[in-house]
Amino acid sequence: MTNQALAKLLSLGPARKFIESSGSIPAFRGVYEKLSGAARIYNSMDAARSAIRRYRPETRGHLERRLISSNFTLSSDIRMSDYPLLFWLRNIVAEEDLRIFDFGGGVGQTYANFSRMLPPEKLESWTCQDLPDVILHAGEEFFPEGVPACLNFTTNLGEANSSNVLLVAGALHYWEGPMAHLLRELGSRPRHFFINRSPIRIAGRPFATVQEGRDWAVACMVRSLPDLKSEMEAEGYTLVDQWVDLEKSLTFPWLPAWSSPYLGMYFRIKDELLYQIPG
Repeated sequence: MTNQALAKLLSLGPARKFIESSGSIPAFRGVYEKLSGAARIYNSMDAARSAIRRYRPETRGHLERRLISSNFTLSSDIRMSDYPLLFWLRNIVAEEDLRIFDFGGGVGQTYANFSRMLPPEKLESWTCQDLPDVILHAGEEFFPEGVPACLNFTTNLGEANSSNVLLVAGALHYWEGPMAHLLRELGSRPRHFFINRSPIRIAGRPFATVQEGRDWAVACMVRSLPDLKSEMEAEGYTLVDQWVDLEKSLTFPWLPAWSSPYLGMYFRIKDELLYQIPG
């Protein structure tokens, strides 16, 4: 039985009520955690990574080629959660050209998808940042006709310092530090900061867990929504829009209180802070 099928079964009536009511009892909680395998609740990313080594030692995580290829294929079509992001990007191009820094941008899958929907004359640059082994074969494997002139690849976060748009699509949950540390690594505060398709807990404390598929398993951090908003406000950003990704959610069949939606968010910095480098 797949995790989704199990989640659906355990969400029904009596089963859900029993699991929710008994989850606070230590004996039951221990059983539910064992049944969850690696995909349980952890206090840190290090603990989640240790669980992967224990439960899924054969996996290569983000470096699994089948995961990289599936991410590119999955992004070949516009998804429902892309539309709010595209709406705001098309509003931005009415005022300024786009210099996008794509944090965790993989092999350029979001570029391949979005560039068809944006005016090419307004797309000044698109820089994908990721792990060296992820982007190593991006050009020859995923752009066989040649990498477009405006598309660049890097492993260096500091190359975001000339960008006016920071895009973190499906990647925020792999950054484990505070948002202030991310901005410090970038070396600038981009005017526009987009988050898309990341699991975020609506209420309650943040936690780490393990996302896994048939061929891969990776540690991720699920942030608290109030904490995330507060961190961004402290860095001078204002929340412009927020949306829910209805296509997916982070589900824990045996630990339902920790299940979290995937959200998208658009933050814009106050203009007077635009050119201040994070301290």
